Amino acid sequence: MKSVLKLLILFLLPALSFAQKDVSICDTLKADLDSGIVNKLKPDAPFDSLKKYFPCYTEEISEDGDSKCGGGLLYDRLNFAAFTQNDYFEFRKGFIGILNYQLFGHDEEYLQSILGEPVRVTDAQEFDGAPMQTVFFYKKMYGFLLVWLDADHKIFKLQMHSKDLDKIELCF
Repeated sequence: MKSVLKLLILFLLPALSFAQKDVSICDTLKADLDSGIVNKLKPDAPFDSLKKYFPCYTEEISEDGDSKCGGGLLYDRLNFAAFTQNDYFEFRKGFIGILNYQLFGHDEEYLQSILGEPVRVTDAQEFDGAPMQTVFFYKKMYGFLLVWLDADHKIFKLQMHSKDLDKIELCF
């Protein structure tokens, strides 16, 4: 009986440690909005790399599909998305992870006290009649940090883009 128990433990321990490793990777997302890195990956990381290093995605969107934001991986539980087709990471209010700046829920004045003056400010609507949103573009070494404010002028979404300013298409 003891030998069966020992054998069972020998087979289960590696599986349990692997499961804990996958969970801890996804439960400890750390984003640096200045360097453009989430854990050790940049917004232009290949699709397969993201699937390997962040295996807890809730939805996979094909890069050759017709999604308006492009293909990538959604992490609904974490309020995070990696749009690999358009090379950006997106963090939504309620992001489960660590950001080097706590911006969510703050207003424009607070935003500018932390990040300074943006290089561009754009008002945008998802469709006619939708509430107006304001997007602040900040130049970073990796490309651009986009900070989205809702109709109440509160920050609700952040995007780290690795593309040039003229190649960024806003996606709601």
